[in-house]
Amino acid sequence: MKGYIRIGGSLTLGIAVILGALYVRAHTDASPSGETAVVAATPTRTYIEATDSDGDGIKDWEETLQARVFESIQTPTSTPTANAEPYVAPTTLTGKFSEAFLKGYLDDKMALGETEDPLSDEGKAAFVNSAVAATEDQSQSKRYTQLEIIIEENDSPEALHAYGNAIAQIIMNHPVTRAEESETYILQKALETNDPSLLSALTPIKETYGAMVRDTRTVPTPKQLVRVHLELLNGYQAILTDIEAMQLAFVDPLYGLARINQYKGDALSTLRALEGIVSILSEHDVVYTQDEPGSFLYLFGE
Repeated sequence: MKGYIRIGGSLTLGIAVILGALYVRAHTDASPSGETAVVAATPTRTYIEATDSDGDGIKDWEETLQARVFESIQTPTSTPTANAEPYVAPTTLTGKFSEAFLKGYLDDKMALGETEDPLSDEGKAAFVNSAVAATEDQSQSKRYTQLEIIIEENDSPEALHAYGNAIAQIIMNHPVTRAEESETYILQKALETNDPSLLSALTPIKETYGAMVRDTRTVPTPKQLVRVHLELLNGYQAILTDIEAMQLAFVDPLYGLARINQYKGDALSTLRALEGIVSILSEHDVVYTQDEPGSFLYLFGE
């Protein structure tokens, strides 16, 4: 930004000098022959000499301006050629958003004219809201459907009982092991210290949720439990996506931000799915003994 300010200041100074010289020259040429113009003396004010000492057709003051100002402005050292590498579209959400924003801004700028700003005070709030909504829409996690799980036609108490044991066993097989810090704290610490390596602490948690998604998909699900089973499966998948996005915070920050905003809701949805499973099992009088994995589900009951 400082570079732009320096260039802008230099250009403003150059334009002012040029206009001053033209003004002096015009008044000098208009003076009647033989008359001497008398100006109320201002000791510190001087005029620019419109002389060309080296006879190259460029006034001395213009050469001075060229040397002091314009030569300090860096210009591209090369121009596009037919052999230049083709444009590669961005693959990250941050890149795609930036590209779409720039195109939309320039299109609006051309339509409104150079004197108007498409992002007026009135339009900024609406633009931000639409940008956030579009970002969240583009960052949704995968959603599993009935076609991707095993649905069991048998709705007997035995089938429901076996289902509860299987779901509880998956949770017990893949405990979410982490350090003392939560996922969001790990991310916050990495961003504050600008240290991407700290995000490696999220890897074991990500692998755990990946295993839970994999195993939950294979559980034979009685028809009465299909809805809550999909809610649980998609809850695990959403949290997995959230953690993956956190690990990309330095590569694709906009994607990370969008998923972080959804993280709390995803965790709550997963908890509600487990509570829903327990509720349906209780309605069908499914009971687990203390030595069965299903007894773990009582932690999610009322």
